[in-house]
Amino acid sequence: MKIATLTTKGQVTIPAEIRARLRIDAGDKISFEPQGDAVVLRVVESVSVQSIRGMFGKSQIKASLEDMANAVRERAAENFLKT
Repeated sequence: MKIATLTTKGQVTIPAEIRARLRIDAGDKISFEPQGDAVVLRVVESVSVQSIRGMFGKSQIKASLEDMANAVRERAAENFLKT
């Protein structure tokens, strides 16, 4: 059994042996699932942009960075006017 101490900020250091076994590192996401008087810690699988590249085929829309920036600005202005 591994034991860790809760800090005043509510933080806990996961022991190195457990991090290695779960293959988690700084920045990885984990979830805490209460089960009775215990809590199950699970690794949250994240999906990188590179891993889904090409999943939906090639885009039929051609847009420059300037076109995309303009579209974002327009949408932001629309949302601002709604509030």
